[in-house]
Amino acid sequence: MLSVCLVAAAALAAGGEMGEPAGYLRDTCIISGHRGGGRVHAPDNSMPNIRSAIEQRLTAIEVDLRLTSDGVLILWHDASFPRKLVDPAAAEGEKIGTHRLTAEQVRRIRYAATVGGKVWRDVRVVFADELVRATKGKVNLHLDVKGVPAARVLEFIRKHGLQRESMVMSGSLDYLAAIRAAEPDVCLEYTDNTLGRRQVDGQWQWYPVEKQHALYHALMKKLVTAGVDALCTKGLTREKVAICHRYGILVRTSASHLKPGRAPDAFLRMGVDYALTDDPLLLRSALATLRPHARQSRPGQTLHELIRGEGHALDRRRKARDGQRQ
Repeated sequence: MLSVCLVAAAALAAGGEMGEPAGYLRDTCIISGHRGGGRVHAPDNSMPNIRSAIEQRLTAIEVDLRLTSDGVLILWHDASFPRKLVDPAAAEGEKIGTHRLTAEQVRRIRYAATVGGKVWRDVRVVFADELVRATKGKVNLHLDVKGVPAARVLEFIRKHGLQRESMVMSGSLDYLAAIRAAEPDVCLEYTDNTLGRRQVDGQWQWYPVEKQHALYHALMKKLVTAGVDALCTKGLTREKVAICHRYGILVRTSASHLKPGRAPDAFLRMGVDYALTDDPLLLRSALATLRPHARQSRPGQTLHELIRGEGHALDRRRKARDGQRQ
């Protein structure tokens, strides 16, 4: 059964709009492995990586969902495969879109990758149904839906009864609102890596801090209306995390924040609620140092319970917020 690292954390001293402190208010830090379990153990979205995440008793794994030409869900991050994996006679560097391959063509693909100082050979693409058979009741699924229509994602979630064991991420509020309307138990995450900045002459530039904070407040109101649970963005600060918490929105770090060998301490001190990492062992070590009173969750705990469960301050704020909206 699922075991989760829950970590006690102190609230930050910042004033909230609803009369409560606006800093780190939950007593949990959810650990999720990037691309199937973290990119230091085994190839991305591969079954060895998924098994590693289960063995490490991670809370969740993030996986990338794509569709084949005949409508089958597979785990693959990029929009294409090297054509040589499909046709050995193809030229080096040629690619073929995942959406142009049938499930049977994908099933025949084998590839090699070097990860964690080891050469992995004969690696195959994992199908979404296989993923569920391996993880059901053991680890939650954080679904990065790469161009997969909401209706197809809902079909997958319903088929496997994942309503409370999954979270769907998207950069489209309309997409997330459609998931919420159809399956209200599914947790939702909005992603926006451009929040608070813009491109000028091809270079990213941050707006003044006051404008960044104003953009956060404006976005939080939209997320509340759409029923979104969490935000993932770059350029996080303690003040930005606090703004999210005032509206009952959880904050997740971008996986690029928590790459192997990069200390995650700064983000943990900001009060992030959810850490998607390439290096779960490093993250756990940092948590043990910064928040030494870690404890294990109850068996069978789901993302729904962890994110929307009663009893923590964000849940109280969310209820107060919803009551005001009514």
